[in-house]
Amino acid sequence: MLKLKGNRSVWSRLLHVLVQASLAGGHKTERSTRRGNRIGTRGGGIMLCGRHDDSQHRERQRREHAVRHAHAHRMDFRSQQDGYYHIQTEETMMKLTLAGLALALALFTVIPAHAQQPDETPGQQVQITGANLPAGGYSCGRATYPTYCYGIPADVGGTFWLDVYTNAYPSPTGFIAFNNVLDLGQASITSAIPIKNSVGQVTQLDVSFTGLTNDGDSGTYVGTATFHFTYTKMVGGSGRGGGYPGYLMYLAGYTMKITYS
Repeated sequence: MLKLKGNRSVWSRLLHVLVQASLAGGHKTERSTRRGNRIGTRGGGIMLCGRHDDSQHRERQRREHAVRHAHAHRMDFRSQQDGYYHIQTEETMMKLTLAGLALALALFTVIPAHAQQPDETPGQQVQITGANLPAGGYSCGRATYPTYCYGIPADVGGTFWLDVYTNAYPSPTGFIAFNNVLDLGQASITSAIPIKNSVGQVTQLDVSFTGLTNDGDSGTYVGTATFHFTYTKMVGGSGRGGGYPGYLMYLAGYTMKITYS
């Protein structure tokens, strides 16, 4: 309680100026001014009764309320330089999330499409030969039917397995199973023309085939190949009782042409 004595009109004008300055500075609201200041007269003077300025306390309460409100409504909030909490609603956060997902989807659809370009073009041809076969030919084991030879080395790397039924009805059939030879998957025999010697052994075999690539680009290919075989008579019997000794078959050479389609 502050008791002011003297000329009442002078003190009244001075008090009016102080109140106006306080309102212009924004330190109190109109309500707090009315409630916080009382002017009265007592004993021929002017008495000014004031309450403590609680603007900082109210501001702190307002911020705490904003934080609790944001948590209660699952909103994101962040403090800015002006001291206020700017609320990001769930709608804003959803829009930002969808924008990020759209960007990620664009990257994952454009980059893989570029990375999975085919490594061969239609009409491209590849030649494979038996240039690295052992001297004297590659042993296919005992001569049998069907014409069979496993683990044949390719000069471009890898091996393959040849299995052809030349007497199949109504047309020859079989396969060539490539193993780490370029990007060639298993091929199916579409035709086979054997040339035989006087004892019925296949000395030359011309085949045509078609297959799929195995590098994931869904490529296809067709091919032709010519195989040359020689035979060596085995020593001793070929079975129970020591009957006909049989023959070992050797792959003397081959040429193969692959055309991608």
